[in-house]
Amino acid sequence: MTKKIWILLIISISFLSSCNEAQNTATKCSLAKKKTCSQAKKKECTKVKVCNNKKKCSLTKKCDQKKSCDKKKKSCELKKTCDKAKTCDKARKSCEVKKKCDKEKSCAEAKKCAQKKTCDKKKKSCELKKKCCPRKCSAKKDVYPGWNLGIQAWSFHTGFTLFETIDKTSELGLGWIEAYPGQPLCSKYPDVNFDHTLSAELRKKTKCKLKKAGVTLAAYGVVMQVEDEPAKWRQIFEFAKDMNIKVIAVEPDEEATLDIVYKLCKEFNIKAAIHNHPKQRPWSVYHNPEKVLGLAKKYDGTIGVCADVGHWARSGYDVVESLKKVEGYITYIHIKDVEAAESRSKPVPLGTGIVNVKDVLQELDRQGFKGPISIEYPKKDWAKGLKDMKDSICYFNRKAKKLKSRIRLRRTSIE
Repeated sequence: MTKKIWILLIISISFLSSCNEAQNTATKCSLAKKKTCSQAKKKECTKVKVCNNKKKCSLTKKCDQKKSCDKKKKSCELKKTCDKAKTCDKARKSCEVKKKCDKEKSCAEAKKCAQKKTCDKKKKSCELKKKCCPRKCSAKKDVYPGWNLGIQAWSFHTGFTLFETIDKTSELGLGWIEAYPGQPLCSKYPDVNFDHTLSAELRKKTKCKLKKAGVTLAAYGVVMQVEDEPAKWRQIFEFAKDMNIKVIAVEPDEEATLDIVYKLCKEFNIKAAIHNHPKQRPWSVYHNPEKVLGLAKKYDGTIGVCADVGHWARSGYDVVESLKKVEGYITYIHIKDVEAAESRSKPVPLGTGIVNVKDVLQELDRQGFKGPISIEYPKKDWAKGLKDMKDSICYFNRKAKKLKSRIRLRRTSIE
């Protein structure tokens, strides 16, 4: 019994030991397995970590690449914007330069146009001068200092208005005109005449016309006898004052009228001048230069002499001697040349008739005359009349130029 117990004890102990060993081996195996598992896990972890690191690296790389791309994009965009700005600036600058160039070109073109216009004007004036006469002459204003060469509007009394006469005066290169009472004003107002009854509005228009044409209204006449004398003469002087007329040519039937004229001259500070018609005309009162001289002295030169040299020649007077008689009292001149010493002898261009115009100008130069000189050349045929007028102006200017050069010589000799 005890053997069996001992055998059973030994078997159980051995079994228990084998079980323990098996358990130990199993434990060891499980531990080994655990170790291997943990190692495997560790390896997997390391792998995961490596993967994660790789992922992180790739992600960081991608991020870096993205950032660099973004930076590049931004730099590209900035560059593009800069380039655009630069191109815009360049374009602006080029536009500004172009505009300046265009302005300069336009200015240059405008200057060229202006120069061309002035050249054209000069050409036209030169052509007018060339047409004036075959020889060189200049129809400029006041060739001789103080001699205001102009036109007596009576020259255009056959079919021309005052406005047309002003235009023709300007076309002839003259800057002075003497109007006469009764000339039709203009085509717009065919029933209105230029005289002291002209309305304020039409006076203003006449002044504007004169200003535009560059012509000055130097004198007014000839005013003959008027009805209701004191009142009418006052109206004439008021009209003259308003129109800036400095001299009125008068030829009243009665000498007593000159007393009224004298008082008005003093009041309005306007000069009057007695005009002479040919003695052959029955109503001509002042043809004799000696008689006119006496009246001029009586009225202390305030009423002077309007010496019409053509009418003196028609009357048979020596023109130069007549001028000498009225020396110091000549207010202004009507210059014309005529065919013969007859009342109605035809007017001819200056220097071609019986009036010795050359000597007349020399005498006026000697006297030191200063004032208006009105060319009077009435013609019905104005195709020929205009040519004759141009020839007369050229003749006058040539002679006046020579006298002007003599003045210089006299001055230099005195100095």
